[in-house]
Amino acid sequence: MEIQADINKNTEFDLTNVQMAYLMGRDKQFELGGTSTHAYLEIETELNIEKLNKSLQKVIDYQDMLVRSSFRMEGKRFFNKSLSMKYLYRILVN
Repeated sequence: MEIQADINKNTEFDLTNVQMAYLMGRDKQFELGGTSTHAYLEIETELNIEKLNKSLQKVIDYQDMLVRSSFRMEGKRFFNKSLSMKYLYRILVN
């Protein structure tokens, strides 16, 4: 099944309230600000990590906005055509 988004890639979009909060949290003017949102998890699993990595990569490759979405401090996001790099995502295993 293929899903087509009806999005004009030349249009700016307002950020959601949560996205705006994440963006503002990166600003050093706020107490405890100046850092991006991140997470560190340790999970014991018997999942096939290589298969999971390949599946996740397919989603990233298919969805341009996961790689080419940019944000403006005034609360807008846009499709950044200048970002044409291939993003390789890997889940690290120790």
